[in-house]
Amino acid sequence: ASGNPVWNFKGYNTGSFPQYAANLMQPSALSVHNMNTSLSLGYQIIPDLKFNVNLGYNRLMSAEDQRKPASTINPSNFPASKATFTDNTFETINVEPQLNYQRNLGRGVFTGLLGATYKQNDIERIQLEGTNYANEALLGSIAQAGTILGTDSYDPYKYIGVFARLGYVYDQR
Repeated sequence: ASGNPVWNFKGYNTGSFPQYAANLMQPSALSVHNMNTSLSLGYQIIPDLKFNVNLGYNRLMSAEDQRKPASTINPSNFPASKATFTDNTFETINVEPQLNYQRNLGRGVFTGLLGATYKQNDIERIQLEGTNYANEALLGSIAQAGTILGTDSYDPYKYIGVFARLGYVYDQR
């Protein structure tokens, strides 16, 4: 009746059953910001030769805050209050230049394409986990944790490719 999870009811351990009240008292917040943009440009260099470029950029950032007070954990599991703070950044850059050539030649059309692709992905993650808080009211601050564990990761990826195509269509067939 106090609004706290019931871990023992008339001598029976209820810890093996889902404690929905406990989950409701473990707040979590997630903030996500995303920017996605692209640009396509073209320029006619000479009558038969055209330059095109497609550019793309995406950046997604997220910040997550999870709090798990000891009062929401089964006492038989030796609970300790815990808070986790995670920041993620995903960034992608894409550049695709192309040269297109098209010329009438005899009874047909000759076409040529030369292009390249550059793609870069960067994924960065920083996570701080705090435990052994003196008071559950301090779970919102990593600085108030008795023990702090920090982890980070950085995963870069780059791709560069070149391609070409030649074609001749005779008499539109």
